[in-house]
Amino acid sequence: MRPSRWLLSGALAGLLSLSGVAAAQDSGPALKGETSSIKPVAERKLGKKKRPTVAKKKAEKEKKERSKQVSWQIPAKLRAALEKKIDQRITRNIREAKKLRKEAIGLLRKFIQESPEKAPSMPEALMRLGELEWEDARDQFLVDFNTWEEAPASKRGEPPAPKYTLARSRFERVLKKHKTYSEYDFALYVDGFLATEEGKGEEALNRFNKILKWFPKSRFVPDAHMVRAESEFLKDAPNYENAYNEYEEVLKYKDSPLYDLALFKSAWCLWRLGQTDEAAKRFLAVFKATEEGGKGRTQDELDELQAEALRNLVAVFVEDEKNSAEDMYKFLVKAGGEKFAGKIVRALAEAFYDQAHFERGIEAYRLLLKLEPTSPDAYKYGLQIAAGHSTMQDWKSLQKDYRWLIRTYTLPPAPPKKGAKTPPLPTYPASPWTKVQRPLTLTDSERAIERQLSDDGVGLHSKAQADKASSNEWEATSELYAIYLSRFGDKPSAYEVYFNHAEINFYHLNNGAVAAERLHGCRALNPKGKPPATRSTTRSRPWSARAPASSKQPRPRARSRRSRPPTRSSQRRWNSTSRRIPKIRTCPSCSSARASSTTTMKSSIPRCGCGACCSRSTLTAATPWAPVS
Repeated sequence: MRPSRWLLSGALAGLLSLSGVAAAQDSGPALKGETSSIKPVAERKLGKKKRPTVAKKKAEKEKKERSKQVSWQIPAKLRAALEKKIDQRITRNIREAKKLRKEAIGLLRKFIQESPEKAPSMPEALMRLGELEWEDARDQFLVDFNTWEEAPASKRGEPPAPKYTLARSRFERVLKKHKTYSEYDFALYVDGFLATEEGKGEEALNRFNKILKWFPKSRFVPDAHMVRAESEFLKDAPNYENAYNEYEEVLKYKDSPLYDLALFKSAWCLWRLGQTDEAAKRFLAVFKATEEGGKGRTQDELDELQAEALRNLVAVFVEDEKNSAEDMYKFLVKAGGEKFAGKIVRALAEAFYDQAHFERGIEAYRLLLKLEPTSPDAYKYGLQIAAGHSTMQDWKSLQKDYRWLIRTYTLPPAPPKKGAKTPPLPTYPASPWTKVQRPLTLTDSERAIERQLSDDGVGLHSKAQADKASSNEWEATSELYAIYLSRFGDKPSAYEVYFNHAEINFYHLNNGAVAAERLHGCRALNPKGKPPATRSTTRSRPWSARAPASSKQPRPRARSRRSRPPTRSSQRRWNSTSRRIPKIRTCPSCSSARASSTTTMKSSIPRCGCGACCSRSTLTAATPWAPVS
């Protein structure tokens, strides 16, 4: 019989103890770094485990928000299956869209190759082909960036850059050889936009200047003024007056989607120029109106307007890399919008994370903790700081984060009960935050910190196994496990952490003493070890007419008609018993379920909503109802 993995763990503990005894008899106690002559069977492989990075937490949040939309209409047991089907459908649609895009690119390339340059449809075909090749290059850039992000920090190198050379060559061909094209301003706009994406600001500015010079009535005039303002605004030594003048040109187009953003940016320029009163007036105009309510607007419209104003305000601060969360807070205080500070700084921190500015996002979350130190959501902001350091693979800072989170946002561990076999956990004084929170908030905080700490440890353990050459990752994983056990070592879920910590110290850190201590922790939690997974012992559902044909469960056999006929007394007892214990059957006519007995129904009584009756139909466990012909 094949031994289970958990029996091997017991054998490992035994080998550790035996090796210690042998060392004591032969050559004294073993020192750290010594290797044992007894070779273990193998290390357990964890497989691919994801760490709670910023991207993972964002995906979980979006998934949770999607589930809320259908939580009232769909039962909980079906919601998970439905979400899985929706994700599969989205993945399939994306795959089919990429396939169709490849096909369209091939057809357009063939058309352009076989058609003369002066063909009337040539510029339109080039524009369409350039857009499709741009989408293809953008998808490849996202794949390259994800690969770069998943690599170890020591092997990353420079981050990948988008490559739109092929797509831009199509638009440049239109600009050079088809100057009579009716959508020439659109070709200038798209090529300028792609130049901006590639970081070629001078080329982009050249394209948008031509729009203003050649097409003064184009629909892209506000965009051109916006690009000119942004190019001045983002310089190392910007001229805020020139930028302000360009934003004023954008504000002449009140129907433009760039109007609100230009309003906020012009307020920022005025603040930099020393005109704080006018800056405050512009900055808080929309935000105050949505906060205090407006005439003729519903609450949903006000919330949407405020969210839009918040996004525009945050975009102003995020785009300028010199701006920090402290700068925003000083501006809010000076402009009289201090009461909006918490909401705005929270949105700013989320925006920094969305754009992979993790250091600035961490700074914003720390400022938020200063502004709202007793907020019930304070532990969530702390966990976001830990997620940022985990994404940046800053293991030292991550360890400091979890030590701080445990001491600040969890209650001290309870004293061990009499007879407890687990070692007592180190205690610490209760923090001011824990003294003012409700018990439910404290429970949620402890559960969230425990879960994220465990996920970080297991995820880094899996990453270290996959990388195979990073001693720093093994040491960081061991330290995360130690932090977990220092606070949650008495919980049943700590069994896995004890075992993982023992394996790391035994196989990779050559610290047999700590490995043996952790295995003793496993034994203290459960002396028999963790049992292997077993099959479910729940009873199978009763068979119905709608059960799948591929079901492996055998159907119950029907009563044989040749069996010995019962006497009258026994028949009466059987009939009375069967009526008291109804069975559930499904009507094949309308697929509705009704209660019936297992005897022969001699009366024509309708049994379901479709009106069909079950006259002279033997209802047994092996045969469903049959409608009357």
